[in-house]
Amino acid sequence: MDRVTTNTVEYWDRVAESSRFSHPLDASALSAAVPRSARLVDLGCGYGRLLGELIDLGYRDVVGVDQSAAMLDRARAQHPAAQLIEAPLDRLPLADSSVDGVLLYAVLTCIPADDLQLAVMAEIERVLVPGGHLFLSDLPLQTDRRNRARYRRDADHCGQFGVFDSGDGTRFRHHEESWLDRLTANFEGRGSRSVHTRTMRGNPILVVQRHLRLVP
Repeated sequence: MDRVTTNTVEYWDRVAESSRFSHPLDASALSAAVPRSARLVDLGCGYGRLLGELIDLGYRDVVGVDQSAAMLDRARAQHPAAQLIEAPLDRLPLADSSVDGVLLYAVLTCIPADDLQLAVMAEIERVLVPGGHLFLSDLPLQTDRRNRARYRRDADHCGQFGVFDSGDGTRFRHHEESWLDRLTANFEGRGSRSVHTRTMRGNPILVVQRHLRLVP
């Protein structure tokens, strides 16, 4: 495991009990596209917020995968009916073409490096059935003064505009939408929306959400 990934796991273990995630699930798009009998994987599930919503919607074959043992402990306590797996997101213990849909919510922002993001996306493509669905929610480059200032501040030592130090032990990335296009080049778009929500620290943030289908 590389240094950045190790630091990221240690960070999420440390903040597991206090974290509150807010990217909203597009339940109508999910329900319209994916039958209740489908197998769904929440990749980077954290403490299981979305797993609970999926179960409430009537999905029963739901799997949460995360690298943080502390996050999974919290998820297990809150959602005992969910299947939970501790594993690297780029090396999933799942068979090829065994998953009908993947949720990838606020995960890429936690993986600053291009090569690691590409590896995660390749693994998603491996486990999805042909024509399987990906529900992606992540952070584009923001336009507000606070975020633009830290992009400029950290661009040199982080190696990329949009990657910045959190100030408490990890790095995050906000993305050019053209990069998200490249990451999902083997998918076809089925819908997208932009929503305003808040970060874990309560700051306003713009989120882009995409519903994609793996091209058979």
